[in-house]
Amino acid sequence: TTNGDVKLSYGIDNAIQAIKLKIVTELGSLRYHPTFGLVNVIGTRNSNIDDVRELLTQSILSQVQSDSRFDRVEDLAVDYLVNNQTGQGVGAMAISLSVRLAGGTQVIPISFTVNNS
Repeated sequence: TTNGDVKLSYGIDNAIQAIKLKIVTELGSLRYHPTFGLVNVIGTRNSNIDDVRELLTQSILSQVQSDSRFDRVEDLAVDYLVNNQTGQGVGAMAISLSVRLAGGTQVIPISFTVNNS
């Protein structure tokens, strides 16, 4: 807020905030919440892209399934980014997912990029 306080969020804003926090927090970085956050894939080898994709997919699914605000992941795509000019990978994964809120029909679309180099 303008006073420097934390503003509380409710409803869909709270759900969006929750997903964002899960994504930007590295798994294991919170001492009292070791299962909160997304797995760190920085430094993984580009030759194991399918392994990185699976690791991220399972981490995202785990975070959504462990939160009672969400019913389920509707869609999830984890794609390796390729430089269009060189055809070579750029060391990042583009992630897009749609999450259904619990107790309703509202679906939240979310897209972000995760670096792995």
